[in-house]
Amino acid sequence: MLSKDTYDLIVTNLTDKRSHRCQSDCLRSAASKFPNVPQETLYSIQAQQIQLVTKRHHSQHKAPHVMQDYYKRYLAQSDDPEILLRISKDIDLSPTLLSRLILESYISVHSITVAGAPSTMIVNQWMKEPQLIPNKQLQEQVLLCICNDVNYGLLAENIKSSVGHQYELKLRGILIEKRIPFLDEELMRLQGYDKTPDFKITVPFAVDGLVVNWIESKALFANENCHKRYSEEQLQSYYNRFGSGLVIYWFGFVEEIRHGNKELGILIRDGFPFAHEIINLSHNY
Repeated sequence: MLSKDTYDLIVTNLTDKRSHRCQSDCLRSAASKFPNVPQETLYSIQAQQIQLVTKRHHSQHKAPHVMQDYYKRYLAQSDDPEILLRISKDIDLSPTLLSRLILESYISVHSITVAGAPSTMIVNQWMKEPQLIPNKQLQEQVLLCICNDVNYGLLAENIKSSVGHQYELKLRGILIEKRIPFLDEELMRLQGYDKTPDFKITVPFAVDGLVVNWIESKALFANENCHKRYSEEQLQSYYNRFGSGLVIYWFGFVEEIRHGNKELGILIRDGFPFAHEIINLSHNY
C-alpha cells in the first residue's frame, strides 16, 4: 500500500517523454529511489502510465495526414528490418499500435479486400496472425514489433493473462491450504452465473468486520482511477448479487481507495488476510 504522495513521486520518476525508449532506465532509477517498493509494483505503475499517455495521444497519430507521413517514412526505409521499431521510438508510440497504422495504410494503398470485411477486421486478423500479411518483409517487421512490445498487442496480453492466472492459482492454493470452501468461475458458470468473481466463498468468513462472500484477484497495482473502473465494471455487480467481498490487488494500491469502500461492502487488500484476522462463520450464516 502506498500513500498518494509516494505514488505521485513514483509516477514522476517513471514518466518520461521518451517512455517507450527508456522504460528499463526509468525502472532502474525508480527502484534505486524507492528500494522498499517491489519491482512488480513499479512495473505495473509504469505500464499503466504508458497506456494512459498513449490513449490520450493516439487520436493524433490516426489523423490521415499523419498516417500518410508514417507510411512514407516506412516505405523510404522498408529494407531495414527494424524500421518500424525505429519509427515507433522516434514518435513515442507503441510498436504494436504503429504496426496497425502501417497495415491500415498498406491495405488502403493496395486496395486489399478479404471477403468484403472492413479494413479494421483485416488488420485485427493480421495482428493475430502476421503470417497472413501478403508482403513477406512487412510480415516480419510487424512480428518484430509484436515481440518487442510489452505494453500492447498479443505478447503483452499473453503476459498479462499468464501473470493473472499465476496469482489466481496462488489464491486457490491459499484457500485450499486454509480449508476455505469455494466455487471457482468455471463451476459458477456451470450453475448459470454470467458475471462472476474469481472465487465464491461457499462458507463465508469475516475480516475487519466485513463478511467475505467472494474474492477477486487482480495482479496489478490499483490507483484511484483503476479501482473506480473495476468497481463500476465488476465489483459492485458482485456485491449486488453475492453481498460483500474482498478484492486483492497483489502489487499494491493507493491507500486512499480504501476510504469509503468498506462501507460499500468491498474490502481491499494487497494479499490474503492473516490467520488472526479471519473469523470463521457457520454454515447457517
